[in-house]
Amino acid sequence: MLRVMRDMETASKNARARLTINVDEIALSQALRCFLAEFVRALYSEFIHAFADYSSVGKYLLTKFTESFASMGATGMQTCVSSAALVFVLFAAAASRASVGFQQLTVSDPQGKPLAVGIWYPASGTASSLPLDLFTQQVVANGQISGNHLPLILISHGAGGSLASHYDTALALAGTGFVVAAITHTGDNYMDQSYTGNRKDLIDRPRQIKIVTDYMLSVWQHHSRLDPNHIGIFGFSLGGFTAVVEIGGTPDLRRMILLCSTRPNAPECAFIKQHHGDQLDPVVKEPVWVHDSRIKAAVVAAPAVGFLFGSGGLQQVTIPVQLWRAEKDQ
Repeated sequence: MLRVMRDMETASKNARARLTINVDEIALSQALRCFLAEFVRALYSEFIHAFADYSSVGKYLLTKFTESFASMGATGMQTCVSSAALVFVLFAAAASRASVGFQQLTVSDPQGKPLAVGIWYPASGTASSLPLDLFTQQVVANGQISGNHLPLILISHGAGGSLASHYDTALALAGTGFVVAAITHTGDNYMDQSYTGNRKDLIDRPRQIKIVTDYMLSVWQHHSRLDPNHIGIFGFSLGGFTAVVEIGGTPDLRRMILLCSTRPNAPECAFIKQHHGDQLDPVVKEPVWVHDSRIKAAVVAAPAVGFLFGSGGLQQVTIPVQLWRAEKDQ
């Protein structure tokens, strides 16, 4: 391992001196090919690791290499890990300097108001400061997209948020080769809370996400640069609930009534009453929940109203999911 670290340090110095690299210059040995295959698999199948800084990603990949290639024997594994370290550092050095393009647009919704969407993507050009709500980001406004077969990630914010709520996560992902589309949910954002506390909000959010996905894959000006077979979703709080429904979860809205009849002081019950919502009224008609089988992985952070998924409610969720639980959530 000490040798690997020395290799990484040397490679890092070389990479800083010469950031452009021709793949033909590298001897594509079996060891290097196994690295490239693992690297692509890690990015596509476990995209959440791209959220971390490059050193964390490097540690993760080195761990995966050690696990995957233990059967090769000590010599073979050392060769593969050393090659992996070299190429990864070259990639990270270049990616850390990559620019991120940004567009803000509206997507037509046949059943509601136009949806505000922010799109981050790998781009060429020089980044500059651009305000976004309360934040300032370094991006290439409407820059030329860079790359092909790019994976797509959708972001759903929590109650009262906006497309800017997770701009830092979007920047990190776009900087490592992902296209990210974040929505401002109609009726549940910092400017408009007309749906907040109502069943319409729970039911309509997944439908809105699917509309944005349709737009990205067929209408967006760079849709031909996307890989439709590699789509993921990230959701926080009520956005986490949205993500779970999108990937196949089916809530039971009667469970909210049950909760508030047995625990009337629960924060969810107070929230509904505060916003004069209808979630405690009798369920007259079963809602139609929108799912999207095109999504192949999900990251769900501190999902709100998770108790709405009762027995069998998650039976149709069959894709990889990483669940983040807030330490003091109950």
